[in-house]
Amino acid sequence: MEIEMRLGVVPGAFGPDELADVDGVTLGIDDAALLLDGMAFTEVASADLPWIDMVRWTSDFVTGELRSHWSEAEWLDVARDPR
Repeated sequence: MEIEMRLGVVPGAFGPDELADVDGVTLGIDDAALLLDGMAFTEVASADLPWIDMVRWTSDFVTGELRSHWSEAEWLDVARDPR
């Protein structure tokens, strides 16, 4: 919910026509870190479910894609600064 509020996303506020006009959203490293934290929570919460392999694959893929935009030093700085 925090990232939705930061990005100005309100559930149900956009219909399919408005979303078709959205080209993308620019995320900062703090936003990406928040998404990764949420995915990690989802992975842990899904550990006993039959589709855990798909959750892990998706989490690994998205993590790799997001982390590739910043250096390891930048990720370490975010990890040290728990805002």
